[in-house]
Amino acid sequence: MSEAENRLEFLERADDEYFRQLKRYKEARFRLGFRGLLTAVALAVGVYFIHVSMPDVGYYFGEGQQPVDLGDVRSKKFDPSILDTLKTNDQVAYRNDVVMFDELSSEEFNFYYSPLTHFVVRTARELPDKELFRLRDSIVELSEWEVGLVTGKRAFPWDLKVSFDGGGRVVRYADAPKWARPVMTFMANSSGDDAQSLFLLLEGDLPEKYAVYLYLIIGAGVLMLATTAFFADALVRWLRARRNVKDPGW
Repeated sequence: MSEAENRLEFLERADDEYFRQLKRYKEARFRLGFRGLLTAVALAVGVYFIHVSMPDVGYYFGEGQQPVDLGDVRSKKFDPSILDTLKTNDQVAYRNDVVMFDELSSEEFNFYYSPLTHFVVRTARELPDKELFRLRDSIVELSEWEVGLVTGKRAFPWDLKVSFDGGGRVVRYADAPKWARPVMTFMANSSGDDAQSLFLLLEGDLPEKYAVYLYLIIGAGVLMLATTAFFADALVRWLRARRNVKDPGW
């Protein structure tokens, strides 16, 4: 068939219905691209959000479990080997802790380091005031056990004259959020301990507080499914419109 005959055949086919189908095809192609981009963004954001939220959801599912009771951490009955059994998202409770390096704080939280448990504690509560015991003319009486901590360079005398009782969520250094890494590194450098051996203790954090992360993950999953369904619908429409343009059937 000659070129002129091909052009004539095209003109015969190029009626109003053909151009309507061509317009639908272009609209379907644009819709497919737009929804494809939207779906890719929603999936990327959803997967990232679910990934970073899973530890918090894991802690939420620990609701109802009994905290690991460390007891009086200055007592002779306290066995430091129990710390080796702790893992991220465990709950603990303790009494009579030693408060060190308590200079760090934010608008909402205070921080301190425990040389007995290697906890870097974040708490919304006020820490005990040690200023009186820092005065040069003050006499600080220490027990034999406390003298051992001072001579071993594990604490200062005034650190031992106050204490802190608390409990909450334990997070190992490897699993600690990014905001906590500088704080934990500072505590490690100040204490001379290996940062990998430290725990972040979110004092006062109970599992039920993290229920919102479960709901947000469910919402992210629904959004991901919805955008995927919209993309699938656009894909079906595009395939149908392309078939109609290539084979109009008239």
